[in-house]
Amino acid sequence: MKSGLIYLEKKLCSFAAISPDNGGMGEYKKAEWLKKYIREKNLGKITEFNAKDLRVEEKIRPNFNIFCKGQTNQNLWFICHLDVVPQNDLSKWRSNPFELKIKKNRLYARGVVDNNAGICACVIALENILKKQSKPYFNVNLLFVSDEETGNKYGIKYILDNFDLFSKNDLIVVPDAGDENGLSIFIAEKNPLRIKFKILGKEAHSSQPDKAINAFRAESYFIVELDKLNKIFGQKNDLFTLGSTFEPTKKIANIENINLIPAEGIFFMDCRLLPSLKSELVLKEIDKIQQSIEIKFKVKIKRQIIMNEMPAPTTKKQAKIIELLKKQIKKIKKKELILKGLGGMTFASILRKKGLDVAVYCTTNNSCHCANEYCQIDKLIEDAKVFENLMSNK
Repeated sequence: MKSGLIYLEKKLCSFAAISPDNGGMGEYKKAEWLKKYIREKNLGKITEFNAKDLRVEEKIRPNFNIFCKGQTNQNLWFICHLDVVPQNDLSKWRSNPFELKIKKNRLYARGVVDNNAGICACVIALENILKKQSKPYFNVNLLFVSDEETGNKYGIKYILDNFDLFSKNDLIVVPDAGDENGLSIFIAEKNPLRIKFKILGKEAHSSQPDKAINAFRAESYFIVELDKLNKIFGQKNDLFTLGSTFEPTKKIANIENINLIPAEGIFFMDCRLLPSLKSELVLKEIDKIQQSIEIKFKVKIKRQIIMNEMPAPTTKKQAKIIELLKKQIKKIKKKELILKGLGGMTFASILRKKGLDVAVYCTTNNSCHCANEYCQIDKLIEDAKVFENLMSNK
């Protein structure tokens, strides 16, 4: 199992499967190699659900499913994404981000854990079952999709809008989030609210502030005032480590020279709301703060909603997929696990809005999206064993 996982990681990590939204050429070449591997191993029937995207060379974004008939008619799904985030600052990497580096118990590369680890674990799990000339207990579906990192338009959302793949009693696992020990199953997710703010003032030479309206100063006060949202919406939820969060993140450069008072400032805010908190309430409070800043500093503030996802229901703790997965994790890990809520967002929220029960589970770490992203080999093997047992219903 170990050699198979490392081989698959090595091949998948060699593809810079980056969305055109992030300056890349998409997932096509990676998907073609993976389909070739699956055919060679005879893992199941491949069905494609490609989305048209004229920005990439092949004009499509690949989505495909591998179906392996089981002993029952119950469908078990593993849904993983093919795309990865950019490598970002190369100077921070200690090795080539698209060439797998092996050091003791760790594999290093961009995408090695997010989400190639999920792909490798479920592919090798199915391969192991078939090597034993056995059949999985459930009908196994391995669905690999594009565009998870940049909005899902050409991936899972495209599939749900155009194909009828899932039914209410399907068992669904999304191996795209977890903890470093593999002892957390995520059954709920926060709702992202992302906002762009543009502050408009009046420029003048920095020696003449009386003739200017300093957009930078107003912007700075505005950001500090927005911090009050943490107190206003300070409710807690036992599933989540933190309550709703409200963070200023991206800042656009305003001017080149030091001796000019800027007339414009642009920044972005990323809010992660508990499922019980409606975004409309947050936006109303932001309106009040925004108006007070406009009056105090005589600026105009324009607001643009970049993302505003509706709340997704929480998967029940007693859902069949949760009970089955808990059983198999305990067999491999020999420890008790926790049902939790996730601050980020995966496919699961989109699927839960369709009335489907989804378990988000894998073993991961804090290196996702960072330089020197890594995966622990022993934990990857454990995940593959958990998935193999789940497929076989041992």
